[in-house]
Amino acid sequence: MLFSILGPVEVRGDRGPCEPASPMSRQVLSLLLVHANQVVPLESLVEELWDDTPPKLARKTVQTYIYHVRKALREGAGGGPWVQTESRGYRLRVGAGQLDLWRFQELCARGRAALSEGRPGPASDAFREALALCGGRPSRARPPVRCSRPSRPGSKISGWRPWSSGSRPTWSWGSTANCSVS
Repeated sequence: MLFSILGPVEVRGDRGPCEPASPMSRQVLSLLLVHANQVVPLESLVEELWDDTPPKLARKTVQTYIYHVRKALREGAGGGPWVQTESRGYRLRVGAGQLDLWRFQELCARGRAALSEGRPGPASDAFREALALCGGRPSRARPPVRCSRPSRPGSKISGWRPWSSGSRPTWSWGSTANCSVS
């Protein structure tokens, strides 16, 4: 199973693409991927999906979205439970080499290390490979970053945020804003 969150969220299993059909289920998948191998509390999913106006049956609705995510991953790759139910939320199990963001971070660290050692050639190669994971060029259009929690004035968003443009969630780096990533 390969998970891509650098750009449009894509999941590819042994049997081909396997994203859930509904935009809200894909957004749940995106949120789980950003926090891969960590428990994402149910309350956080509800807040991310509906901000301050969740529907009356928000918890049940999230459970339905989780069901659709599980079904899509099972149909695309088979195998064991990708999404685990924990006491306070859900965890998406992702192995080494399955998430493009981790590979990107590894390549950037390798490039920085090469630069600090005075080796610009290997540094350039590592950064070029990392950039290729993002489609080969950075996006000039920066979609708005949705912020759900206030933070210190002038603080920086420290991670990725989902933003739905059309029916597919995408991700962008945050910028200076009065908000933080949960």
